[in-house]
Amino acid sequence: MKYLLGPDYRLLGWKGEPFCLARRSTGTTRRLSPAEFAFLLRCDGETEMAPDEWPPVPEWAVREKIVAECGLGEHLLPEQAYRLYPNRKTEYMELSLTGRCNLNCKHCFNASDCKPRTVEPSLRWRETAPEQTVSTEEWLDFIPDFLDWWYENHIDLDLDVWSYWVGSKGSRRVTIVPDLFSRGEDNRAPSCPASANRFFLDADGRMVRCIALSGITAGLGIPCPNVYAGDDVQQVMTKSDFLTDMTCTCSELKKQNPECLACRWYDRCGTGCRAEALTQGLPDRISLTGIDRRMCLFFNGGCYDRLKAVAEKHGLRY
Repeated sequence: MKYLLGPDYRLLGWKGEPFCLARRSTGTTRRLSPAEFAFLLRCDGETEMAPDEWPPVPEWAVREKIVAECGLGEHLLPEQAYRLYPNRKTEYMELSLTGRCNLNCKHCFNASDCKPRTVEPSLRWRETAPEQTVSTEEWLDFIPDFLDWWYENHIDLDLDVWSYWVGSKGSRRVTIVPDLFSRGEDNRAPSCPASANRFFLDADGRMVRCIALSGITAGLGIPCPNVYAGDDVQQVMTKSDFLTDMTCTCSELKKQNPECLACRWYDRCGTGCRAEALTQGLPDRISLTGIDRRMCLFFNGGCYDRLKAVAEKHGLRY
């Protein structure tokens, strides 16, 4: 019997971190155990595997359709071939050639030339338009009802409720976004899968983990590599404090956040978004390793369960 890695995935690695699975559509990576990696490496559509060679498949591999049985003539795409990089290297970097444009949107992430602001859309609006916003609790309470209305009325459009829900026109498949960042029991997983293999270069030349941090680092006095100041990207991505932050693992976060470790939602949340943790810890704690209180509200407040109920009510797969 032959198996094939799904077209949205590829195996790759770097010096010191050779066993990783990348999801191409999201740019996220997952660290693998040597046994998991060896198994997935054989899922090339060509290697015969006896039934007793098939180990127990992790729940996440089944849910995300990492592998499947394949027929005659099926094989990996050229870009799925395993690649081992000689140093810690990103798959890509995002570039911002300017700061915010002249539209000056209140919710703009591209805020390198603006004062520090938070990431959550409702909190951004609270800062820039205090009379035109809702609290995070109100926002999370609204989302499930809105989604129920959307599918009840059969609105056939793409839908993206930022950081919570994604649905595509004509598809019964939806994504509850926090599920993409589920850590499970893997303490080796990166604390932020979204920035584990990429970084953002803002208009002021600062290298940050993601676009959400573009308007925060300078205002808070957080040191960042800066290409305008002569910092070499290759050197930064080989050995630096910036690289250490990027590769911080869930086990390291656990040591600093015992409250999260005791929470029943930890395997789903993993302390949440790093940018949110930074901004919501102000002014007492300026740290990329803090707690994302927005996710505390999302899971403990019942929004996650309500989103699943909406999906099940309307026959959606998630």
